[in-house]
Amino acid sequence: KQWYQRRVAITAGIEPKVRSGRLWSADGTLRSAERDLECEAMRGMTQPHFRAGIGFGEWVKPWERLSKKEKEKAVICRVKKNIEQERESQYGILEMQSRWVAWRDEVLAMDLSWNNMFKFGDSLIGFALRVVYGTVITPSMKSKWDKDEDGNCKLCVNNRGTIQHILSGCPVSLRQGRYTWRHDKVLKQIYGQVSYHVEHRVNNPRRSTKSKDPKDKCIGFVEAGKKVKESCKKVRSYGDMGIMTAAKDWKLLVDLEKQLKFPKEVNVQTQLRPDLIMYSASIKRIIWWELTCPSEERISESHELKLDRYTNLQVDCQTAGWSCYNIAIEVGARGFVAESLQRAATSIGIRGRAVKKLVREVGQEALHCSKWIYWLSEKKEWESREVS
Repeated sequence: KQWYQRRVAITAGIEPKVRSGRLWSADGTLRSAERDLECEAMRGMTQPHFRAGIGFGEWVKPWERLSKKEKEKAVICRVKKNIEQERESQYGILEMQSRWVAWRDEVLAMDLSWNNMFKFGDSLIGFALRVVYGTVITPSMKSKWDKDEDGNCKLCVNNRGTIQHILSGCPVSLRQGRYTWRHDKVLKQIYGQVSYHVEHRVNNPRRSTKSKDPKDKCIGFVEAGKKVKESCKKVRSYGDMGIMTAAKDWKLLVDLEKQLKFPKEVNVQTQLRPDLIMYSASIKRIIWWELTCPSEERISESHELKLDRYTNLQVDCQTAGWSCYNIAIEVGARGFVAESLQRAATSIGIRGRAVKKLVREVGQEALHCSKWIYWLSEKKEWESREVS
């Protein structure tokens, strides 16, 4: 028994050697992360902004007060942070593959889970990766190794045939209706899910139209040894539909197939046609969404242009006694959805799985249409396709 205990003690005292490559060492990386944490603990909390007061920022538990498990967790988190910083420092070296860094903060992350990738299919996933990292073959890229290739667009001839130009900047594609076809396909996807939400949730006769005041929330003080009362437990509110909560007579209009006409109930004359209109005559409230499918590099610019375009119409509606919401939404040509769509959906009560489904399927629709626009970028004839 003593021999066995001695053998166990010797075995437990042997430190495992983690083998790694020549350029990266696991032991060195862990020591570097631990040293960074110790240095930060010695330095203490600093003033991150010029006008910030003492103690501004998130409080971090001192290193010397951490338990062994907390230190291990902190070191692992620091290793991940250091690796991410090294990756970001290398983005600038890659001229072609790192262009997505300029617009990644303006869009939502694409869901590339296994389940979603199986739904996309090999062809669409491959196109998505190539179009994001700039490895898709275009006339501009082909001209770098082919002397006979001038690198210009095959449709408009005069402009450089980059992927950004092909998907959202070609005047010939715009004139032929290729971009309009993608816009209408994405709009129909949005309209389908918003109309379901309005019909089955917002206009539900059993839904309450009273907006709950945060002050009325139940705050239960439980004495020691007693259980929480059922009445004070958190209950999910199905009546909160954002800016659509106060009414149950909402109507939807969409600018598809037939030319949209602005609602007569508002008593405003205009030639503008927003893509999606939601209005309630009982509370005199109107909401419109204006959709744009630009390249991801121009999402912010397109957002401001669309808002400015409908500013005068918003003023006219407010003058007529209606509360008006002018909302611009963007879905990128590469299939990345801007944060504006998520905010717009949340404002009318679409949350949780419903908003995730909306973002996922709208992005997939835009990516699918862009793939066809790219495949037919050298074909000068564009066959009219129905939005089905």
